[in-house]
Amino acid sequence: MKGEFIERLAVVRDRLVAGGELIAGDRAWLAEVIETTLIRRSRRGLAREAALRRRNIAIRELVRAFQPGRPRAIQMAWLIAELRRYERRWHARDKRTRLSPPASYAGRPEALLHQIFVAGDGRVPLSAKQLRRILLSRE
Repeated sequence: MKGEFIERLAVVRDRLVAGGELIAGDRAWLAEVIETTLIRRSRRGLAREAALRRRNIAIRELVRAFQPGRPRAIQMAWLIAELRRYERRWHARDKRTRLSPPASYAGRPEALLHQIFVAGDGRVPLSAKQLRRILLSRE
């Protein structure tokens, strides 16, 4: 299937390079290729970027709310420990079954940790370098 796709793409390219016209079938096929590969992928990419932005905002908010005014090294150690602790009990089903944190999490770090894990689809950065970059960014 992939080979047929590449062959057809090469034929269409050759026609265009030679200055020839595309036949109607090629036009429809090329439009479908553009739709499926470029537009849909870019939509998924934009959604992923928005989710990562929400995750990063929640990470910064977590540190500001529960470790205000502390030295950066202490904030980082606390943040990594909290992320690892929450990661141990996080399950992929949590994202599907509960998009908002339970009411019992209100006012606790778990509320923001839940948001972080949901936005990150269960994956969060745990390296000090990545977290430092997130905490220092203004975005």
